[in-house]
Amino acid sequence: MYGDFVAWQPHLRPGATVAFHNATVAGLTKEIETLVSLGALYFLEHLHKLLVFSFIGHRVPIATPRANGSATILVAPRERVAETGYTVRLEKIGYHMYYGGGGAYLYQPIPKCACTTIKTLLLQVEGLPVDDNVWRRHQKEYNGFPGTNHLTIQEQLDIFEGRSDTFKFVIVRNPYARLASAYCDKILLHPAAYLIRKIRKSAADQGTLLSDPITFEQFVSIVSCQRLEEMDPHCRPQYYEGRFGTVKYDFIGRVEAMPRDLVYALERIGAPELIIARANDRYNVAGSPLDLWETVSSEVRRLFLAAFGIDFDVLQYPRRLPRTHNPDYP
Repeated sequence: MYGDFVAWQPHLRPGATVAFHNATVAGLTKEIETLVSLGALYFLEHLHKLLVFSFIGHRVPIATPRANGSATILVAPRERVAETGYTVRLEKIGYHMYYGGGGAYLYQPIPKCACTTIKTLLLQVEGLPVDDNVWRRHQKEYNGFPGTNHLTIQEQLDIFEGRSDTFKFVIVRNPYARLASAYCDKILLHPAAYLIRKIRKSAADQGTLLSDPITFEQFVSIVSCQRLEEMDPHCRPQYYEGRFGTVKYDFIGRVEAMPRDLVYALERIGAPELIIARANDRYNVAGSPLDLWETVSSEVRRLFLAAFGIDFDVLQYPRRLPRTHNPDYP
């Protein structure tokens, strides 16, 4: 059963339905439980003789883990996502993570998902300086927050795949609101020259002429046609920025449920009450006016849904445009 799944997983897209027939024998049930515990599957329903699951996207090791959790893991030291060709070395992934409390917790930032607020509070939790310059506050060379890159590849994999006591959390956001926030912040309110150059270069490669300033519809169209490696982290789908193919999270919070979800995460990592009380603080507010999407044609929206479908499927956001959002967290 485990081997059959390993053979099939290269052909599965995140969100795919996986069904096991007659999986009631004790040994087979144990193998399915292993796949669930490794973060590959989550249970949907028991239908007649079928056990039905959804594939989360987390690739399991080729070898079945031993009972004590010390399997010989046959994985490459990099994340590779299906047929996209997009790869990121684990050392780079680990560098950008926030590994605090002496290894008690791990936070994976996703741009435009309240990460300025969360990083600010975690810096305070660790007693690290909070730079008045928001840009420097985000940079590891300035904020000094450790990642996992100082650990061995196997030690990092043990953390990412749940073979340690580290509490791993991430905060996600409705894809519509997140891209609107990226546009408002980086194109309208605080024009980022580097990102505008990227968008214009991609537009030229795609044979598209852009206005000045770039409209939201143009922005959505160009970003939706970029290759993953071309995309800016503020725009790249959260599945990839959040390393969902690598990390088995203990908690996935939502911007739409802030500050409640942030309070929960802070309580889990043992943050002081004074810092938990600041969970409603707001930093780097850009907003994400969803009415921007009214300027986007149905054709461009289809491009967006195709490019960002993995976020809707894996993070379980509805594909219809939301009517409400939480404007307090950029």
